[in-house]
Amino acid sequence: MLVVGAGEVALRKVELLMRSGAAVTVVAPDIHPELMRRAGAGLIKLALREFVPEDLLGSRLVIVATSHRALNRWIANLSDSRGIPVNVVDDSEASRFIVPAIVDRDPVLVAVATSGTSPVLARRLRERLEALIPKRIGEAALWLRSLRSTAQSQLRDIDARRRFFEAVIDGPAMRRFIDGDAQGARPHRPAVVGDEFDRASRCRRGDARGCRSG
Repeated sequence: MLVVGAGEVALRKVELLMRSGAAVTVVAPDIHPELMRRAGAGLIKLALREFVPEDLLGSRLVIVATSHRALNRWIANLSDSRGIPVNVVDDSEASRFIVPAIVDRDPVLVAVATSGTSPVLARRLRERLEALIPKRIGEAALWLRSLRSTAQSQLRDIDARRRFFEAVIDGPAMRRFIDGDAQGARPHRPAVVGDEFDRASRCRRGDARGCRSG
């Protein structure tokens, strides 16, 4: 994958491509320090110079993120003529695909797109979501995954499992985990599990009244 340009915007695009496992080449005369660091670590390929048409050879996808509109359009036309999908930052007319603004809380990803009508609006919405979504929500997702095997083995009823996870996510256990108190989250979990396990046990015994949720 080829990225032309190496400022803050290009850095975000490179990060997105790297998360997908793509092999990334960056071409630009001036390079963001973080991109220089990644190149030094062998994570990306780097060409410290202006773009030349030969840079498109072997590229399967191109992202253009320079500050020069005429240059961006020229690269986009070259890419398009060679059948290479191209995205030009802040120029939907020259783009053949759209890259959404992404909030990354791996493994939780939230994407915002405006169908190319207003990249600035997409960025602003992403910034607001960044402020709203807890930093540890990705770790919380992994924690919830670790509970699934126990819930599936003990709670055979789908509705019971749903109630269990809703109680965990909406209750004090999740709040403690998000606040960085993973140990403190544990004491709140068994009570919920116990309630659901008791209900599941009554259902297995054929007690219809015991199957009803509160």
